[in-house]
Amino acid sequence: MRSTVFRKFIADEGYILAPDFAKKRKALQNAAGRGDAAAQCSLGTLCLHGYGVRQNLAVATKWFEKAANQGDCNA
Repeated sequence: MRSTVFRKFIADEGYILAPDFAKKRKALQNAAGRGDAAAQCSLGTLCLHGYGVRQNLAVATKWFEKAANQGDCNA
């Protein structure tokens, strides 16, 4: 089951500009590390575009591959 912070992150469409972005990104990283495909795909997107993190295509690819291997159609 996803944590409350992560559920709130997914539901919040304005997460890129949110004032508590660092807290939400940390929750997203924790969920991705536990194998959550949606979180992995979201982290890939952040890294691909450089939203709140340094743009890194290699890291983005890693997260997209992890999500795709679990059947996430967005990855």
